[in-house]
Amino acid sequence: MLKYIKTYELIEEIIYKSFPGIDNEERETIITDVLFIKSDYNLEQAIEDVLPKKECYCKEVRTCKFYIASKMRELGYLHDDIDFWTKLQQIFEYVMKENLKKIWYVEDDNNEIGSREIRYIYDNVDLKDLLVIQGRASKGDTDGFIWVVCTFMIFCGEYKFFWENDFLK
Repeated sequence: MLKYIKTYELIEEIIYKSFPGIDNEERETIITDVLFIKSDYNLEQAIEDVLPKKECYCKEVRTCKFYIASKMRELGYLHDDIDFWTKLQQIFEYVMKENLKKIWYVEDDNNEIGSREIRYIYDNVDLKDLLVIQGRASKGDTDGFIWVVCTFMIFCGEYKFFWENDFLK
């Protein structure tokens, strides 16, 4: 996920330095539109179409568009015919799904999840129980351990949009 965030920041910096005369709102729109491109086909032209038609402070707009295109290709999502935002959402959902499964595994005495759906697991995990289990498991001086889970991700389930995605089913 870090490489996606770093790529966003890099594209933001490129746009900021290359087109210093545009305001923040226009810059955000450009970045968003660039990252909504979901095909490698004619990528440089698609990026150029989004970039402002104002004076560019990099050597030329061509340099800017080729650099942005190379950074987007490095992430590897374009061959899946999806955009940056969709790929980022898939990564985020995967992390949440795996953390929910791990919490269930810890709470259910290390039993496999089996065919249980993620929604069932979400509705039935008890974070208080997880803390109690963590406390017991970590007490051993020589063989104590703690399960590493990202409980923050669980709060995403509070939002309806999260469950509307087929990825979680």
